[in-house]
This record gives sequence, structure tokens and C-alpha cells, in this order.
Amino acid sequence: MINIKQIRALCHDDTIIATKHFTSRLSERNIEYSDILLSVMNGKIIEEYTTSYPYPCALILNFVANNKPLHVVVGTNGDSLWLITAYFPNLDEWNEDYETRKAVE
Repeated sequence: MINIKQIRALCHDDTIIATKHFTSRLSERNIEYSDILLSVMNGKIIEEYTTSYPYPCALILNFVANNKPLHVVVGTNGDSLWLITAYFPNLDEWNEDYETRKAVE
């Protein structure tokens, strides 16, 4: 199980590692880095990927400016916080709470 307190404790410049994929996605999707940090510090884990390689990951949901939902995927090895990707979820794939995926038909 991934602990949000542990993730938040690692959310500072000395322990954050941003993947190349992450940085390119932020730019492509017009997501502010400050919104990523706010989401990690204030959001909640809505999915866990405990068998992800090389580290367990979690999907965090937070609402940023204008109450816009933001999903952030992070991973941790216990010493570092890996920023994997971030995106604004859409209602084609997510229910209105942005916490649960729609059933695949």
C-alpha cells in the first residue's frame, strides 16, 4: 500500500525526480509545475499500482484553478518521488467524480 504521507514527505526539490516523459507532458498539456506540487500535497490517492516497475505508483486527484480536476501519477522507492505523468482527465473515461473510471463496454 502506498502512503500519501510518505509521498508528501518526499515532495521537495531534494527528492523529486521528474522523468523526461513527465516534463514533456507538462509542456504539451499546459500544466503548471506548481499545480503538480499542490496536487501531491493536497490531493488524494484514487488508484494504486503496487506492481509497477521499477517502483510502486499512485494516481493522485486534486482540483486546481477554477476547480479543474488534475491527475498526477507518482512513484516512490521510499527515498525519492518520481513524477511520472500528469493530465486533465476527461468525462469520456472518468465518472463525474473524476475518481472512478467508466466501465469499458
